[in-house]
Amino acid sequence: MSTRRRAGLATSDYWKTRYALAQETLATSGGLRVIASGTSMLPAIQPGDTLLFRCRSLAPPRANQVVLYRHEGRLIAHRLRALSPDGRWIIRGDSSPNRDDLPVADADLLGVLVSQMRDERTLDPDRRPRLLPYQLRWLMLHSRMINRMVMRTLRVLRAWL
Repeated sequence: MSTRRRAGLATSDYWKTRYALAQETLATSGGLRVIASGTSMLPAIQPGDTLLFRCRSLAPPRANQVVLYRHEGRLIAHRLRALSPDGRWIIRGDSSPNRDDLPVADADLLGVLVSQMRDERTLDPDRRPRLLPYQLRWLMLHSRMINRMVMRTLRVLRAWL
């Protein structure tokens, strides 16, 4: 998908409405439950995991936590790396290379991950992820076939354990 088309999707009424609903839900109830999609947070967060975010005023963000934030109009969950000197958060997906650090304004942070469910098991959101080797993460991000093979293997391994 081209960058122009992707940017058009991100600023569409659909994403604006989703963002407004997420903000309102977090403000009124203090929490927001979402289903993970995508592979940028593998292996810590897998597609299909249920994530519960708390409003950032109830759970202030700190380094190495997973947060929900807005980027180009879309809602994204990534890990906080550090606070930059200009007061913006440096954020990166666990499967993303170092050069993909993204500075995010404090106002764009919506919530902090407080609970994660996978296959009816509750996982500790503060656990340190066991990262896959960089080469495998890169292949998963750039090859649909490798991504499917790894995800199937992970499902089989989870079923056996």
